Amino acid sequence: MGSARILANGDNDLLSKIAFLKARGLYLLQEYDKALSAIDKAMKSNQGADVIRLQKYRGLIWGYQGRFAEAINLFSDLLEETNDYILLTELYSNITWANLALYRTEEKNKLLEEAKKYLDLLDDNRKKRILLNYGEYHFCNKDYNQAIEIIERAIPYCTEEEMPLVYNNLAELHFQFGDRFKTEEYLHKAEVLAEKYSNYLEVAKSLYTQGLLEIKDDEWLKATDSLYVSLKYFIKTNAISYAFNCFIQILDISHQLENDCVLSIKRSAKDFFSETPFYNKM
Repeated sequence: MGSARILANGDNDLLSKIAFLKARGLYLLQEYDKALSAIDKAMKSNQGADVIRLQKYRGLIWGYQGRFAEAINLFSDLLEETNDYILLTELYSNITWANLALYRTEEKNKLLEEAKKYLDLLDDNRKKRILLNYGEYHFCNKDYNQAIEIIERAIPYCTEEEMPLVYNNLAELHFQFGDRFKTEEYLHKAEVLAEKYSNYLEVAKSLYTQGLLEIKDDEWLKATDSLYVSLKYFIKTNAISYAFNCFIQILDISHQLENDCVLSIKRSAKDFFSETPFYNKM
């Protein structure tokens, strides 16, 4: 912030804006530990809607770190601090996302009920995010046909850069149907675009689903390679909940394939999870 202070030349409003943008930038770069520190600093000089947005970024980071319950509580508390329609809409979407993500690790019906409650508060002003969240909701409900239909409706609203997420979702859905051709087709599309835009989270998700395909075919060595690279990308992007699911798949493979490579992955990954909410589940 030293050069920023020089540029701001004592302008406190400008310094506050710079602090906000630094925190937001670190969040977008997936530098989550640095972002949390920057959020704490930016909170001291910002106010109003910017404070709520900083807290929102904090909640999103907690979600990526697997701290979904804390994220949900934070987003819910923030609802009481604003009447701004746009902010409320963002928070409804965030609460929906966190409940659906938590459902993937704890299949409790009340989480789906909460997600649906906030989904129904949203309207077409955020059509893309609404459709993708509804698609995830129907996926969790195992209503795969409905999920595919809704996610396909989101495609016209997405930019090319956003398409890896959509393609990975469709690949995951077609995998549930056992449609290998469509699964691999969407995985290829997702990985190509994710690599183009350096979206390593979506690269990791593509490799994860590829690993599941290989497990289904009893191709244990191929699956180990795919899941290991996937795990590295999940760790690189601090996507701890995804990393944990990937690690569990590697553990399952280890029962089929006890070799030095798999055992080494198990040891190194367990160290990574030692400070996370998932460690006690291992």
